[in-house]
Amino acid sequence: MNSPHYILIIKDLLKLFTPFFILVFSSYFFTKLFKIENLTDRLFGIFLFGWAQIILSVEILSLFKALNLQNLYFAHSIFLIISVLLCLVKRKKLKINFKLIWTGIRSFFQGIQLNRIFKTIIIVWLVIVLITIIYFGLNIPPYEYDAMTYHLTRAAFWMQNHTINHYYTYDIRQTVFPVNTEIGQLWIMMFTKSDSLVFLVQFFSFIFCLLVIYKILRLLNFNKGISIFSVFVFACLDEVLLQSNNPQNDLTSAVFIGLTLYFMIKSFKERNPGLINSSSVSTSTTNINLFVIDKPSLNLFSLVCIGMASGIAIGVKGYVYLYILGLIVFGLIYGKQNKAKYVKVGYILLFSVIGIVLFAGYNLVANYIDYGNPIVDDTTSGFMRIANPTIKTFISNTLRHIFSFYQLNGQDFNTIGLLNQKIFYSIHNLLHINIPSEIIDRANFPFYFSGNPIHSDLSYFGPIGYFFILPSLIYCTLFFAIDKSLRQNKAYFNKFKDCVIISVVPIVYFISYVTIFKWQPWCGRFYMGFMLILMVVFALFMDILGKYKKIIAFLIIAFLIVFISVFNSFYVLYKNSKINMFSKNGKSIFSVDYNERRYFNFGDMGEQFLDLKNLVDEKINQKSNLGISLSSVDWPYILFGDKYERYVKYIPREEILNKDIDKILKDNNLDGILIKSKVKEFGSPDMDNILYRYDTYEKLVDKQLLKIDYKNYKDYLKPLNQCQISDVNDKIWIKVSGDDSSLEFNFPEQSKNNSYLIVLKIDAPVDCFVQLFYKLTGQNYSEENSRKANIKIGEDNLVYFFLRNSGEIQSIRLDPVNVPYDTKIKFIEISRLKDLKFDILNDYLLNYK
Repeated sequence: MNSPHYILIIKDLLKLFTPFFILVFSSYFFTKLFKIENLTDRLFGIFLFGWAQIILSVEILSLFKALNLQNLYFAHSIFLIISVLLCLVKRKKLKINFKLIWTGIRSFFQGIQLNRIFKTIIIVWLVIVLITIIYFGLNIPPYEYDAMTYHLTRAAFWMQNHTINHYYTYDIRQTVFPVNTEIGQLWIMMFTKSDSLVFLVQFFSFIFCLLVIYKILRLLNFNKGISIFSVFVFACLDEVLLQSNNPQNDLTSAVFIGLTLYFMIKSFKERNPGLINSSSVSTSTTNINLFVIDKPSLNLFSLVCIGMASGIAIGVKGYVYLYILGLIVFGLIYGKQNKAKYVKVGYILLFSVIGIVLFAGYNLVANYIDYGNPIVDDTTSGFMRIANPTIKTFISNTLRHIFSFYQLNGQDFNTIGLLNQKIFYSIHNLLHINIPSEIIDRANFPFYFSGNPIHSDLSYFGPIGYFFILPSLIYCTLFFAIDKSLRQNKAYFNKFKDCVIISVVPIVYFISYVTIFKWQPWCGRFYMGFMLILMVVFALFMDILGKYKKIIAFLIIAFLIVFISVFNSFYVLYKNSKINMFSKNGKSIFSVDYNERRYFNFGDMGEQFLDLKNLVDEKINQKSNLGISLSSVDWPYILFGDKYERYVKYIPREEILNKDIDKILKDNNLDGILIKSKVKEFGSPDMDNILYRYDTYEKLVDKQLLKIDYKNYKDYLKPLNQCQISDVNDKIWIKVSGDDSSLEFNFPEQSKNNSYLIVLKIDAPVDCFVQLFYKLTGQNYSEENSRKANIKIGEDNLVYFFLRNSGEIQSIRLDPVNVPYDTKIKFIEISRLKDLKFDILNDYLLNYK
């Protein structure tokens, strides 16, 4: 009997309790080695040292293929011992001052200069948001497409292989993409043998993103009120909320980018009183220092944190390189305008390089060995990049990305979205920009405006992001241009200058991204770090507005932003495509069992994957070995078993093509093999390659029952609707007179307990699909008893239909193509499959001992 879900959650939390506190205490003791001014900086240090320990432990154990639970415990214990010994050597007290922590938390809420109503709404709503995020995180299993195909899948493979080294896979994302977020998820999965708590990686990233924004703003001398207000606005943005408890990695990349920026700013702002180079002259009242050099201080803690944050960030997401480019430009500009000159820039670069080697180098080296490129493979690069960037592609791509920021998820009522669309095409017409969609857009995803579902892959940053945050630098510049008093106010001038220099980071990122990469509907999440840093100029905009509070502009705009933020975040939290708590039919994700929630939002595809998992679990024990030959759109993750006890291995296609199934099972010591008849490779040009040649299936055929071709088609084929049949050039010519043509032939053998393979070789006039219906005894043709297959334009498309123990089949109806075009068939072949132990589920074939 299965335990209730909340019992399993409590067990998982208890399993994670000990390693988590070992990690926290050792990280705390490491921070004791440095002089740290405040509680938040110490929290940042604990967060970074914790991540550093996890990544280094996994990397070191992976070198020896010794990554398992016992060794991971041992590695963390070693780090704890080292941290304690270092504290003792440095004569640091090991006692934790909880009173100081409480004082720091209490002082955090004191002195917030905000309207009492605003303050109440903000604090109460933030608490509601956090509770809701945790509740949904605990009650909804991870199911996102990327998680099922590569995020959690690669972590499961690492767990069974005892190393994060590359392994053979059809989905290259599982090996080539950066690994650090998945290492964090792997850490949780190893201790809990479950994925119920992997959302904590992004959740903690969400929390620390808010802290980073607050601390950067305070470092730039914004008051607590504006800082808290900005944190609240960021926390209520669509994409931020949607990623806060899912297994993606964009909030995780954003927090490390933000921490790198924070400690860079902090490092540049730190000063020492200087060094005395000669004796001082004494007077009767005081000593006067004659020669004092103002030498910039180099705070070791800040440098170490920069190294850890930048290195870990590089190991999280590929696009982080563009942020690093922006941070370098920022460092050069900010370093020049400080007395530090380039001394600190040099040290920052040195520590960053060390961090990248330690926390991202493992996979970079593996990529270079396997793909000849440390960052990305050629296939993925060609799939995502604009082949020949021009000024026109830059302008078009810039407009695509800017207008996408609006994305008011839900119902737009054909207002802003329609206006954006008209402006977009008007600018293109005005500038004579006419670019084929395949050049600027990802394959099969032309640029569009719509009320996309509220989903972490398709959302952006809503009306607040589009109308207030994105253009905030323009607003601030206009204020400075119009109001002379602002330019004459030294505090405002310095703040404006700092914010403009910091905004170089997101600007460089944006320009680089739109120049290099094609637009895609899930671009929004790639701008998480962009929006985090842009909160600096948003805070400046609100701060300048506060100067005009006597004309109530500040209060009006602040109230509008708070109202939209609360309403928008409520909608995102409770009525997104993941939860849909208030659906019209009353059915939400919570209406099904916890184990079925993973498949709830995928309709027929979700049911198919659930059936596939149940089929494999029924036929192959969870403590067994399973070979797989799947595509990049399938979910290998669900095949590892409930506790990751099943060993799963990709079987090379060459073996499938050239060997008998029984031999594959024997040679690889497998208890079963799961095969898909068609494969979609990540990054493949046509995205629809047939995996097997026809001779592969001949090995599975027991008896050929019927082959229909140009020689005998008159004896078997009967036109049913809107078509005539004749032969031409050794092919059967289906001449159609409408868009619903069909023909019929009797099934050659009446049998209940056999499985059949029907192979069709067909010429396609256009890209379309062919559909096969089979009539069972006492029934009519129906969609339920049918198979459908996509075909590409061209000759000799091979289409395979499996019929699994379908009962007594009387006849078959074939709808050759779903378009009103003539087509030609070379042959139709029906065969009975061998009496092997296998089950077929749509396009999947499961063979087992």
